[in-house]
Amino acid sequence: MKKEHLYIIIGFLVAIIIFLGVNISMGQKTSHEDMTMSDMVNALEGKKGDEFDKAFIEHMIPHHQGAVEMAQLALENAEHQELKDLSKAIIEAQNTEINQMHNWLIRLFISFYNLPKSVI
Repeated sequence: MKKEHLYIIIGFLVAIIIFLGVNISMGQKTSHEDMTMSDMVNALEGKKGDEFDKAFIEHMIPHHQGAVEMAQLALENAEHQELKDLSKAIIEAQNTEINQMHNWLIRLFISFYNLPKSVI
């Protein structure tokens, strides 16, 4: 197998892992849904630089996804139009930021594994 093909396969697998939100760090809870806000903050303690950046993004993505889920419920069930309007704005903004953070995380993984940027 050519080296370029291997890079493409590795890049694709890394993108899938990031997209699915799989936490591959050892010794941490495996589901961000099981983490409280305090758990997320505590998981960042003592981290600096790239390690902090990666952990921050990994915790912010599910946090934003939770906001989208809550806003969707409000959009469907709220009585007041103000809340429905706010929910629409939250869904749009949070989804934009989730996509942005996924892209940043992919770049961090490429750097972490020393893969060429052409793999994604």
